[in-house]
Amino acid sequence: MFQLNPTYDVRGRTMAKFANDELKMKRFAVFSEDSYGKNFADSFSEEALKNGGAITASVYYSKDDNDLTQELEELEDKIFHWTNL
Repeated sequence: MFQLNPTYDVRGRTMAKFANDELKMKRFAVFSEDSYGKNFADSFSEEALKNGGAITASVYYSKDDNDLTQELEELEDKIFHWTNL
């Protein structure tokens, strides 16, 4: 038995394309794990920008973190700053 999965790059681009085209979203905040999740996030961000979207904030966390309070506060600060420009 074989399982065929798209690459992280394809998955990230597909998610961005769906958000842009189907959901009509144009502003995004990225909150992602900093190793394999970053591959998704980078591809998502590239595709979102290519389709006229904007990345208002990007914050990455370690898969070993048990408390994401600091990272979530950083994300909130970046989003708040961007929306008040």
